Amino acid sequence: MSKKGSSTLDLADAEHRHQAGFESSKQLPPSTFPATPPTGPPADAEPEVPDATRAFVAAKIDELRDELRRELAARAAPPAAEDVLLPTTQVARRYRVSRKTIERWQDQPALDFPAPLLIHRKKYWRVRLLEAWERGRAAA
Repeated sequence: MSKKGSSTLDLADAEHRHQAGFESSKQLPPSTFPATPPTGPPADAEPEVPDATRAFVAAKIDELRDELRRELAARAAPPAAEDVLLPTTQVARRYRVSRKTIERWQDQPALDFPAPLLIHRKKYWRVRLLEAWERGRAAA
């Protein structure tokens, strides 16, 4: 700018200060002059994260999400027949016999009755094995 142009701005600036009731430019409110722009990222901005880290975290989140889905599905689903155990009383009810008859069937090798599992001195039978025994008896 030429010297003449700058003096015109100075006069306009002086007139503005006079109308605003300020004696010098030092008394002008801060909003009159633009603040210097910040040199760094804004305070609320997220820090820079490398792409490899983002990919690793995303993969880990997906892996944990899948694991949680599988666990929740396993809890919601009824147990498979192979995992179900029946105590002696329920086995006796299943075949409409007494508990003593179940014990007798165990003692007769010719019947090939499935062997129980002993858990805390109680006998339990796997439903899967009982069903296989039933199929074998029906086929014979």
